[in-house]
Amino acid sequence: MSPEPKAGSFRALVVEDVPVARRLEESLLAHEGYEVDSAENGQTALGRLTVSRYDVVVVDFELPDLDGVEIISRLRALAHPQGPRRWSW
Repeated sequence: MSPEPKAGSFRALVVEDVPVARRLEESLLAHEGYEVDSAENGQTALGRLTVSRYDVVVVDFELPDLDGVEIISRLRALAHPQGPRRWSW
């Protein structure tokens, strides 16, 4: 059993190009107590990941510019300390 997030204590980034799916994912995470940011493409997500710390990143596997695997590869190549604790797609 995972610990219950407390409001504002965990941050999540949703990376999804389909607006309806993005809003659904944001809503589900917010309902669980996450502070949620979102990005509609891989470039925007990479920009957010290089300046902010996220506990969870939910990435659409098939994005129009960078897919989830490419986002992770680029972030790891930067060896950026802001990488999330957990990835999901």
